[in-house]
Amino acid sequence: MGMLAALVLALALFAIITYPIVRRLNNTGFLVAAAGPAAAFFVLLGMKPEGDPVSESISWLPQLGLDLTFRMDMLSWLFALLVSGAGALILFYCRNYFEENDEGLARFASVFLGFAASMLGLVLADNVYLLFIFWEATTVFSFLLIAHSFRLRTSRAAALQALMVTTAGGLAMLVGLVFLAHAADTANLSEILAAPPTGTLVHVSVFLVLAGALSKSAIFPFHFWLPGAMAAPTPVSAYLHAAAMVKAGVYLIARFSTGFGDVVGFRETLVILGAITMISGGLRALRQHDIKLIVAHGTVSQLGLLVMVFGVGDPRASFAGLALLFAHALAKAPLFLVVGVVDHRTGTRDVRKLSGLGRQAPGLATLAVLASLSMMGVPPFIGFVAKESAFTELFVIGQQSPLAMFAFVIAVAGSILTVAYMTRFLWGAFATKSRVPLCTLVHRESPLILVAPTVFVLLTLVGGVASVYTDGLLQVAVPNSGAEHLALWHGVTPALITSAVVLGLGAVVAAIAIRSDRTLPGLPERLSAAHVYWLVTHWLDVIAVRLTALTQRGSLPFYLAVILSVTVATLGGTLAFSSPLWPEQVQLWTSPVQVPIALIMIVAAIFALRAHTRFQAVILVGVTGYGLSAIFALHGAPDLALTQVLVETVTLIAFVLVIRRLPKQIGVKATVSRRWIRALIGTGVGVTIGLFALVALGGRVADPISLYMPGLAEAGGHGANVVNVMLVDIRGWDTLGELSVILAAATGVASLVFLSTRVDTLPKLSRRDARDQVHEYIRRVEDPNDPAERRTWLLAGRSLDPSRRSILLEVVVRIIFHALILLSFYLLLTGHNSPGGGFSAGLVAGLALVARYLTGGRDELGATVPVDAGRILGAGLALAVTMAILPLFFGQAALASAWVDVDLGVFGVLPVVTSTLFDIGVYLVVFGLVLDVLRSLGAEVDKQEEDEMQASLDEAETSKGSAS
Repeated sequence: MGMLAALVLALALFAIITYPIVRRLNNTGFLVAAAGPAAAFFVLLGMKPEGDPVSESISWLPQLGLDLTFRMDMLSWLFALLVSGAGALILFYCRNYFEENDEGLARFASVFLGFAASMLGLVLADNVYLLFIFWEATTVFSFLLIAHSFRLRTSRAAALQALMVTTAGGLAMLVGLVFLAHAADTANLSEILAAPPTGTLVHVSVFLVLAGALSKSAIFPFHFWLPGAMAAPTPVSAYLHAAAMVKAGVYLIARFSTGFGDVVGFRETLVILGAITMISGGLRALRQHDIKLIVAHGTVSQLGLLVMVFGVGDPRASFAGLALLFAHALAKAPLFLVVGVVDHRTGTRDVRKLSGLGRQAPGLATLAVLASLSMMGVPPFIGFVAKESAFTELFVIGQQSPLAMFAFVIAVAGSILTVAYMTRFLWGAFATKSRVPLCTLVHRESPLILVAPTVFVLLTLVGGVASVYTDGLLQVAVPNSGAEHLALWHGVTPALITSAVVLGLGAVVAAIAIRSDRTLPGLPERLSAAHVYWLVTHWLDVIAVRLTALTQRGSLPFYLAVILSVTVATLGGTLAFSSPLWPEQVQLWTSPVQVPIALIMIVAAIFALRAHTRFQAVILVGVTGYGLSAIFALHGAPDLALTQVLVETVTLIAFVLVIRRLPKQIGVKATVSRRWIRALIGTGVGVTIGLFALVALGGRVADPISLYMPGLAEAGGHGANVVNVMLVDIRGWDTLGELSVILAAATGVASLVFLSTRVDTLPKLSRRDARDQVHEYIRRVEDPNDPAERRTWLLAGRSLDPSRRSILLEVVVRIIFHALILLSFYLLLTGHNSPGGGFSAGLVAGLALVARYLTGGRDELGATVPVDAGRILGAGLALAVTMAILPLFFGQAALASAWVDVDLGVFGVLPVVTSTLFDIGVYLVVFGLVLDVLRSLGAEVDKQEEDEMQASLDEAETSKGSAS
């Protein structure tokens, strides 16, 4: 594994490790959390690309072009430093921003670091599919960060809005990336940009990618989500919406402008949309009373400027745009952090309620003034150097390009608004207003909270004063740009005159806005993009409700009828309108034993139709499943037969747990017409599937691939059991997907049953008692002189109602429980070379647990497995995923197996295969699923029954007392 991949992986793992640390240390844990991105920053600082970019690739799915390819040139190096350095500073700021008893700090820190790792992967990824994975990861993590205060409706709504807008753009971008990779015959972005493909499809693909970039960077018409995301905590706004996430779209535009700048409409689209965003954002910033929203709309305006400058599509403009990008990040992040301190200190962000804060907190005000001066473009800050570069290059390019001249005019107008709203921000936050009472101190913050904004502000100053060094870095990032070097003084130039005019007119506009004390008029709300978003989501909800009312009637027979009818129509239609190849001969059976088994299955199916009770119907349907397992066994498929028996047994138990809450009799009788319809559908399904099976047999024209499976299983998986090797090695990705489905199914079942919480509600006290009882039992066994009386072997035996105990059942379960557990271990460990494996072993262990539950009830279930089912499911899936990707770090393909044969002498040779660990993950997931079903359909239903019975008794007692 290369250094870049290791860095991203290390930061991702650190995000996981951070959770228990912060949970233990509370807000002090943010100091530990900050160490992760800080370490990444210093590592990256020592990896400055000299000459050729640093590239590395790990083969993953080469057939699909999906390899873990990372590439770091000077541009991605600068972005990586920004992501890691800003992340470390803002996490340090969180130490004093959050209170010790604030809710969800561990979750916040872990998700924040997860976002940082995703953003770092995004700027370092060269494979477009890998880039998209990181792209969407930032979307998910940003959703979680914006919704940190999930109890507030505004936070949830803002997070959902940001998620929907950026995800929609991301999906469009994915389509574009797929088309581009196909057209260029490579999935590496550097190779695509080095030799850009052409054609109409490529042009469409480029605009699809732009849709994703524009939505991510909050560019018109997607600009409305970013101000709404200010519902997030201030550190989130400082990182995501100033230094990291919104820069991802600009980063992608900067990349694509070098290769696809000549695509028809590329420049015009970016410049026009950027211009609209810059002007509208600036005007909206002047209309706000919330200082955080002033900064937020200012951010939207500056993002429009960046997109417009990069959209010119000239290397000189790209150089200036890169300088603007880092100048904006370094100045805007401390402004958000200052807003957080103001909010903490005064309890408000409303300019109509803030007064005198500049005198009360001069250090805070000084930082805000310095950062704002950089935003306005005042020397000697980096903001001045970058903005003068933008004015210079746009003006020069505009001599030959009307589009660039248009961008220059808009940049000047937008910069005037920038000066105006930043001046109004400073006045609103720190000025002493005659008609407004002085701010009262709500919360006294630690002086250390100013460390992070101070560092940012110093960087804006150093970046301007040491502009020669800054210029050297950016010139390497945009090689051969031909742009004028960055400097504080170029003489009296048109750019300098323009900057002076901008500052003067901006001050005039600010004075007018402040003196009038009225917000500027704006467009009606119904014409805003946010209102359009609301209309779209509203009508989506309306359509969804109406469609649901039409199709989701709450009738299981109706759902099955629709599903089976569609199956018959699609498969039957395919058979009817094609020329299928029928087998030359049909063999009805291969063993005489199959005939009675088939007859039993048919009779059971017919009697299931005539059953009067639900229990009869379940048992008769189970007979058909057991008959199928017998047929599997007769065909020499012991693995399938074993799995089918176990699945049928667990399903039967689940049905029984469910129907005990339903009426005993099947009371609803179908009408004659519905019976005929159901009979017709059933017959159609049977005939269609039968014919489809025959066509599949007749359509085989080559040797089946199964002939090669034994050799492939032995050579690639070192196993003799082909079925198990396929599950954990050859088709391991399918198994991994199925484990995810199992996890989702378990969550769905529990969510339908649990009334208030998804957390395990099994008795916790009985678990501790169980452990104590086990230790006591072991002590008595080891001490033959212990006169203590023999107690029940059930861990929760004391809590059982004697009237609900069965001595016979307890004796049987006592005999078979441990045997079943040992059998499950045997099937797990030997499944690689003999019938068994993690799936069947997990089912056997689950059946042992079922027996325990049936004997001792929900208290016994909680005492037997003193671990939450969700943790077992998560641990199993995590282990399986880990074993799937672990070979990548050793230069092997994902899911590749390694093994060693251990010679045990007279006991033979013991093969130790790494895929067994993957199988253990399968075992845990299946066992966790059975446990989750038992605790939801079993224990929770028991609890609800007990509560209902107790409520009935209380009501009867109350009625009796009232009558007396």
